[in-house]
Amino acid sequence: MTLQRIDDMGCNVALFENEPMNLNFMSDYFYSALPVFLDIKHSPNPTLPYETVYKIKNILSN
Repeated sequence: MTLQRIDDMGCNVALFENEPMNLNFMSDYFYSALPVFLDIKHSPNPTLPYETVYKIKNILSN
């Protein structure tokens, strides 16, 4: 799904993503949405998420 198609669905208030590169890219496009990085399984050498991104660590741990 392209970002334009997501944008056409309506107002985007938050972005949730476990891949920092994807979240950074989406944050640039949806600049008014709240970006949230889910610090769970992701690429072995990920790009760092932007400093302004909210981070949730170990969301899947018991």
